Amino acid sequence: MTKMIRVGSQLAGEDDFIARLQRSDEASERLLVAQIKTDRATRASDGLVLASKAYRGPVIGLLTKQFAGQLDAATEVWNDTLERIYDRIDTYEPSRSKFKTWVFNQARYAAMDYRRRQAGLPRPVADLGDEIEDASSLHAEPLTDRESRALRSALRRLTPLQRSLVWNRYVRHMTPFEIAREGLSGEIPEDHVKVYVARALTKLRTNYLEELGA
Repeated sequence: MTKMIRVGSQLAGEDDFIARLQRSDEASERLLVAQIKTDRATRASDGLVLASKAYRGPVIGLLTKQFAGQLDAATEVWNDTLERIYDRIDTYEPSRSKFKTWVFNQARYAAMDYRRRQAGLPRPVADLGDEIEDASSLHAEPLTDRESRALRSALRRLTPLQRSLVWNRYVRHMTPFEIAREGLSGEIPEDHVKVYVARALTKLRTNYLEELGA
């Protein structure tokens, strides 16, 4: 007998709902995202349990390959991925990608953070161009070599603070609250972060167009 579950205000068969999530069914993804947001407010985890049932297998499989068969490392990164999903669910934008794509994206960033922790290394700002290019490729055509060079040059022309703002917001998908508290250690007031991020992004775009033109 199929187990029935409640997602938001709707009842659904669990196996069917999981299968629809794995097919990136938009209606099912909307229900799951709403459930996770509700869970955050009530400190529940029903949505994460469903996300784990839908995506754990393929994500663990991908991570195991990336970590040369080390299942323990892949499992730890998957747990980190679940934390990222829970903490950053408000940053998910359905107009930019399927939720399944966003989950895999979070796993990729969690894997990067894991490798840096294992190596005892801080986050290298020089890698920002590669990650922004990688993230953009999920939603648009891949950058050409000329565009990639222009992006890296444009990033180098930003101040360290501007690069940090762009990285935290658009690569790590941190909220303004997270950026103020974690990424900048209180350097910029929380209510000013959005303005600073917008200015940094505008500067990056200007630099990019200038580099592309050159």
